[in-house]
Amino acid sequence: MNTGLAMSGGGVRGLAHVGIIKALREHGIIINHFSGVSAGALVAAMAAADAGIDDMLDFWTETDPFSLRHFAFGKPAIFHSLDYVDPLRNIIKHDTFESLPHRLTVWVTAMLSGKLRSFDSGPLWPIVVASACFPLVFSPVSWEGEMYMDGGIIDNFPVEPLADSCDFIIGVNVDPHRSIPQEDLKSMRDIVERVMDLRFKGDAEEKARKCDVIIYPPRIDLYRTFDTGAMLEIFQLGYEAGVNAIPEIKAKIAEKSP
Repeated sequence: MNTGLAMSGGGVRGLAHVGIIKALREHGIIINHFSGVSAGALVAAMAAADAGIDDMLDFWTETDPFSLRHFAFGKPAIFHSLDYVDPLRNIIKHDTFESLPHRLTVWVTAMLSGKLRSFDSGPLWPIVVASACFPLVFSPVSWEGEMYMDGGIIDNFPVEPLADSCDFIIGVNVDPHRSIPQEDLKSMRDIVERVMDLRFKGDAEEKARKCDVIIYPPRIDLYRTFDTGAMLEIFQLGYEAGVNAIPEIKAKIAEKSP
């Protein structure tokens, strides 16, 4: 049975994906096809390359994505997105989608054409980085006459790419939808983050129905998109959610098995 794992965007909350992958590996759940967008694309690429859990965590905790050393001079964003290619290459020893041990699909937004694009072949870089280019925060990636950014601008939960290749789909949504206090909207970045969150409020339930199992880590809504001070807490939250989902995953896989 081919099993797919779809991972939503969610900024630093994407570390919950790493915790869930740890739980799946520990319990022998083999993923054949990873699908990711935004932060989920970064984790999906590392998982598709069979990167170690510690390496995945190190990328997030040691890269320091919001350091001033990544400041994007002359770019339409705060930070230069291509600064993150080398740290990812230290973990992912592959340059193409086809060379990865597991199938990978990444969604990006083509800013000039205004379309959502799906990539599962060709050069791995710069597509994976482009998918995580959150508007105004990370600079767009130019490639082959197009400017690519966060796939979550158009669709933040890439379940559909798994439909044709997988018999069983696990969806992980770390993009919460909740009411917030006025003091949480103090900056331009806060406003942009809130707009992105609200854009997908109506899509979440429809996406969940396309999954055999949906994992929505409890209390993930307590953390914000750029909450870098809580990385390990978010990872642990994802791990616990993954462990708790294992009985349901195994039971439903057994039901579907010939």
